[in-house]
Formats: sequence, C-alpha cells, structure tokens
Amino acid sequence: MSAEHAEPYRNPDQYDAADMQAVVGIANGLLTELRAAVGYMRNAKIDLETGATKATAIRTIAGGIKRAEEAIAKAEARDAL
Repeated sequence: MSAEHAEPYRNPDQYDAADMQAVVGIANGLLTELRAAVGYMRNAKIDLETGATKATAIRTIAGGIKRAEEAIAKAEARDAL
C-alpha cells in the first residue's frame, strides 16, 4: 500500500477470492508490460549494434520507459487492494 492510500494495510492472509483475482490481474498486467519494455530495450540494443543513430535508440528506450511507467501508474491506481 502506498502512503497516499486511505485504507490501512491489509495482511494478504485476509484476502478473499476477489482480492486474489485482482492481485493476479495486476501482476499479469505488469508482467505483460515488463516484457514489452524489455522488448523495447532489446530493439534499442539492436539499433545501436547495427549503426542506427543514438536518437533512434533513445526514442526506442523512451517508448519502453513510457509503457513501464504507464503500467506502474495503472497498478497503483487500482483500488482493489
């Protein structure tokens, strides 16, 4: 739980099935976006290894960072937990 969250911390042992489903959904979303961000980084590495400009690699990395940051924000905004 973040400090901004109004609810007190709940022990995961107290989660019901709906809570656990929400946790799994959040984790799956983060995993999907983490995989995508790694893909962007791999593409940036390829860009640099094959002679593309630094600007191209930087844009590629920025795209991966954007996806990761959006996924984090989405997960933090969930009120399920």
